[in-house]
Amino acid sequence: MESKPRALVFAAELALLIKNRGMKQRQIASELHIPSSVVNRLCKSGVGSEDNICLILERLGLKKRRIDEQLADRRAELSRGKAHEAWKGFRYAFRDENEYLAETCPFPFERAFACTHLGIPINEVVDLAKSHGIKNIQDLREVNPWEFIKFAEAFCNRFGDKAKEIVLAEKCEIYPPVFLFDFAAQKDAADYVNLTNCKGKLLFGLPHLVIGDYEFSKSGEIGSHRNTGGVELLYSLEGTFELTCQGLVCQTMLTSGSMLVFDARKRHSIRLIVGEKGRLLMARYDPRRKEVRPGRPPRRRQKR
Repeated sequence: MESKPRALVFAAELALLIKNRGMKQRQIASELHIPSSVVNRLCKSGVGSEDNICLILERLGLKKRRIDEQLADRRAELSRGKAHEAWKGFRYAFRDENEYLAETCPFPFERAFACTHLGIPINEVVDLAKSHGIKNIQDLREVNPWEFIKFAEAFCNRFGDKAKEIVLAEKCEIYPPVFLFDFAAQKDAADYVNLTNCKGKLLFGLPHLVIGDYEFSKSGEIGSHRNTGGVELLYSLEGTFELTCQGLVCQTMLTSGSMLVFDARKRHSIRLIVGEKGRLLMARYDPRRKEVRPGRPPRRRQKR
């Protein structure tokens, strides 16, 4: 007799989520009026109803997008054959603007707007909160009081009393709805790819996205390379460029004001062929990685 399918990876992730929130399985069961045996079974074998799973994940503070992904991954574990392939790696696109913005800011938007009003980059606040054990601040009432006191003290020491009074007030005033980033993870492109008569910088820190800005002098070139994932968009602000992809020269030139789009996993290089100087904007979107982080510079490559 064939055994009942289990979702052990999902079960382990759920148990870890509960632990990382500083909660107990019995506490979850009591708050949601679910039998403790149901929660225990979900955390051991991943077997149970999706309704109960949604209730638990919502209580743990997961966003709708993340709950969708957890359900899809669990279904992939429980399925076989074509159904498994259909659910494997399944991801929903962002459903609206607020959902994407929420990926950049894990605390209430009105407080992020207050930070921008004061000239405080929100990624600095996020990093400070994480260093004090606070990973998600959708509701200040849900934060551990001692962790919040330590965070508030650190916030005050770093940004001042006025900033604390405005950003951490019980109720925020209304400010222009804008986020401020400082891209602390900015990197020299020459650390990752061979550059000839060219200089560039790479900006990390936005969900699923890397931005590159390159300046070329005559005959400048970005050497042959490939990325681990993503779709690359190249836009010429100035100059005419030649793209070589998978060893084949693209006969359509990248001229000022035009864009080329391709699979960033394919080996490619780009060269300025017309003009004394050029300017190139690169955006790489990776749908499978929320946090696209700078890797370790390859030793075999040397800076210009």
